This record gives sequence, C-alpha cells and structure tokens, in this order.
Amino acid sequence: MSKLTITSLVIHLSLLCAAEPVVLWAAEPEHNQTSTASEKTSKSIQLNPGSMLSRMGNAMLDSNYRLSLVYLHDGRVDSLRWNHLYEEGNRFDKLENLQGVRREVISHNSDTYLIMDNDLIHLSSNDDSPVVRWQRQLSLLAKNQKQYKILLSGPSRIAGRRSYQLLFVPNDGERLGSRIWVDFLSGLPLSVDTIDNNGRVVEQMMTVELHLEGDMSAADFDIPKNMNLRENVFEFNSQLPVQASLDKSQINVNKSSWTVGWLPVGFELTESMKTNRDASKYSHLIFNDGMTTLSVFVEKMTNSEPMEPRTEYRGGTLIYDIAWQDKRVTVVGSITTPVADKIARSVIPATDIATAQE
Repeated sequence: MSKLTITSLVIHLSLLCAAEPVVLWAAEPEHNQTSTASEKTSKSIQLNPGSMLSRMGNAMLDSNYRLSLVYLHDGRVDSLRWNHLYEEGNRFDKLENLQGVRREVISHNSDTYLIMDNDLIHLSSNDDSPVVRWQRQLSLLAKNQKQYKILLSGPSRIAGRRSYQLLFVPNDGERLGSRIWVDFLSGLPLSVDTIDNNGRVVEQMMTVELHLEGDMSAADFDIPKNMNLRENVFEFNSQLPVQASLDKSQINVNKSSWTVGWLPVGFELTESMKTNRDASKYSHLIFNDGMTTLSVFVEKMTNSEPMEPRTEYRGGTLIYDIAWQDKRVTVVGSITTPVADKIARSVIPATDIATAQE
C-alpha cells in the first residue's frame, strides 16, 4: 500500500476550468442506490470536466462513505477498505489492506499514521497534512490544465452504480494518462486507471461496493493502543535511500543541498527535506503538476564508482536509480524512463545555483 491512489489522483483535480456543459443522462436512481435530497433536486445534471472534478473533490472531503476496493498492479490483486468520516468540521480517514500483514493508514485532520503489523509510524502533521497538500495541488492544476486533454464519456456502470468517465491524455509523452469513473449520484470516484503511452492499463483501483452515510463515529478511527512507536527510520522503498522519521532535530524541511535542473513543463517543487545524519545524508524533493507527483532522492556518494541505471515498475510508478560522479539519484513517479533519466542527470548541488546568481 505504497500510495493512496484514489486520493492522490482525484482530489488534486477539482479546479479544472469548465468546458461547454454536456447533458449525459437523466439522474434517475437505480435499484439499491440511496439518493439524498440534494441528488433529487434535478432530473438532469449538466456535466463538464471542471464541475465534475470540483464535485469529486467536495464529495471525497465532506461526505461519509465506506469503499471496498480491489487494487490491480504488477500481476497482483490486493483488497482494500477505505472509510471516510466528516463530523463537526473534522475529517477522519482509514485505508486498510485486507490481505497479509496488517497495514493501515489512519488520518485525523492534520495527523497521519502508518500501521505496519504492530508498529506505529507518525507520517505527517500540521502543514504536511493531506488536506493542506490537496489544497496546494488544486491551485497547481488550475495553472497546468493545458498539459492534458480531457475527454468525457458515459454512462457506464461500476459496482452496480451509474457512472461517467473522464479520460486524461497528456499532451506530451513525458507523463502517464489516467481514466476515472465517477459515481453519478454521490460524485465519488469508483475506479481509477493509470494508462501508459501505448494505451495499456498498468494499474487499476476499482470499487466493488460503496456505502454512503454509513454508521461511523470518530471512535472507529482511533489509533490502536499498545503499538510499537517507531521514531527512528522509515524505509520508503527497499531500493531507495532511507527516509528518516519526522524528528525536527534531524530533518530540515524546505531546505536541500541539491536542485533539479530540468523537469517536464508544469512541474513545481512542492516539498523538500534533508537529513542531518552522518550515516544517511540525502535530500528528498517532491514535484507536482497538480495531477502527477515526482519524488527525487539525492544521496552524497563517498566513492565515485558509477552505477548503471536500474529501472523498476510498481504498477504505474517508475523507480529509476542511477549513480555517477559524487551522487546517487532515485526518481519515482508516473513518468517514462527517458524523462526520469533526464531529470536524474540534471541534478546539481544547490550551491552551484547560488554561485551562478552572485
């Protein structure tokens, strides 16, 4: 459960400018679908990408729901459950992997925790909260909407519910596309596909059951007691540099010893940090265009032995690892290998930029 695919993909889309509205179908509830008063206010809904994405963002943040999901990637099928509660201005989330070792992500407004078996890891708080990140990315996508062609079609059916489809086709060959099915009545995303440049689905998250306004309370999102609190290190990936815990004495946020000289059009630096540990000095930079996220890890090398590029795919996510000169660079994101290589080879010390500007 390396990423919250639906959350990270859909919430960040809600500020797309509206195109000409299109009436797709009448909003008549199907059997076994529960309609709220607001859903019954009109028998037809004018749909366009901007209004639909805005509706999705609001629905995911301010509705109460339980989603049962399957996650298809790398020849595997994982089963997940996602609960969301909005109560008296507070938002609670729990994403559970229902197979193998216990793995959960629990979020209380600005605090996010990862549970791995009996270990508890505090991932973020305050200005690093998911809600704040989503707000930042909304403004980014409003600026970068021209990087994608958006196609609207429907109706279709997912999990027995009427839905419509949004297809996002990148205007360059530097990032991957996406296809999202949205529930007509609730506005929630029911399925998300990641599509490569050959039109193949390389990753899919699909809802198999949706319950709206379920019987939930804040107590359902309590952090379990008697967990082993891990405060030392958290490995982002077995092939990547080690990410230290959020110990402010060991991590400097918004400061990096390195900078990236080239990025695809539209990507901006949204977060950065570096460790102060002698055993693991590295920088982590995060870039976003409002829809796609890139992570760049840079570690100072003690020897100058070059390393041939290593490429690995996790679903629709590329992990590209290379070492040369005095650094090791790992690029992670839904991009192509040539783009990752170009990004990695453009990394230079931040002091070089400062010197050039003097």
